[in-house]
Amino acid sequence: LKVIGENSFKKYNRLFLSERSIDQDLQVDEVFCHLVNKGIFNVGLEFRCSNCELKFWNSLNEISSNVVCEFCGSEVKIANQLERNSWRYRRSGIFGLEDHQDGGVPVVLTMQQLQANSFHDSFLYTTSMSINPKSKGSAIDGCESDFVIITSDRSGNISLIISECKTKKEITDKDVDNLIKVANAFSAHRIKTYILFSKLEEFTDVEIERCKRAQDPYRNRVIILTSRELESWFIYQEREKSFEIKKHASGWD
Repeated sequence: LKVIGENSFKKYNRLFLSERSIDQDLQVDEVFCHLVNKGIFNVGLEFRCSNCELKFWNSLNEISSNVVCEFCGSEVKIANQLERNSWRYRRSGIFGLEDHQDGGVPVVLTMQQLQANSFHDSFLYTTSMSINPKSKGSAIDGCESDFVIITSDRSGNISLIISECKTKKEITDKDVDNLIKVANAFSAHRIKTYILFSKLEEFTDVEIERCKRAQDPYRNRVIILTSRELESWFIYQEREKSFEIKKHASGWD
């Protein structure tokens, strides 16, 4: 909650999460209420156990005149603790996990952005796909693609996207090499394969050089997305301000 309060939402001023005046910018309390309404934060109260003296939290749905201490299991009467109590909030579900939900957030943001900007008639996907060679001596090493997307256009041309999505961790040589081998295993005459790397921050110069190695000598097949692309309404909305590039994507290439 402290992070939300200290952050600036200036670049999202025209985002409307609830009803407000057209000339009013997005406020922190509107963001917070939206997250509560969506169940990302659970509302509750904090109590002190009369037996073990430890503080524990209960969600609003679990509160009654007596609650059970999560540490010692004692039943605690809470009537005399309500007067000076105030709401306490906790992240719910997968949002309660650390490290951006074990990499789930960059995967979701990347797929959402790709689908929102997709220009294909079909959009099939799966996540956390394990890729293992069927026989010894295969050119492919056992690895995982954070997601796989298959699309086709009106002419029946098929495209395949394999990916490595990170929070703030480094894109390693092994990450790149694994996806290069997978991409090269597909016939270029039948399927156009793309290798996508995404992060919730900017790529370092070293990472960019690594990703360049995955490029095909005859066509562009590497897609790199950072938080600028993942958080924008249009995929290159922020890049358009600094480079001669249109904010709309016109194809995977």
